Amino acid sequence: MMTIMEALKQAESQFKLFLGPLESSDDIISFSSSPIYRCIIIKRFENVRSREPESFWKITVVDKDGGVIYDNVCIPSRSQVPVKP
Repeated sequence: MMTIMEALKQAESQFKLFLGPLESSDDIISFSSSPIYRCIIIKRFENVRSREPESFWKITVVDKDGGVIYDNVCIPSRSQVPVKP
């Protein structure tokens, strides 16, 4: 099993391969530590605009039947939301 952060990094690597070397020199997904929530959050996705400069992303994980498993701004741990590679 892997964590959500590991799954996001794996998806980012695959997306960079798809984009090619000229388009993908920087990280596409930026993570940050939030002093307010005391956890790691997704700060931004490269080239995706936000309405507010100091915004962050909410994470919603659903199961195959559409039921919500996790819904929060903090990146969940492996014990909270295990992900199959």
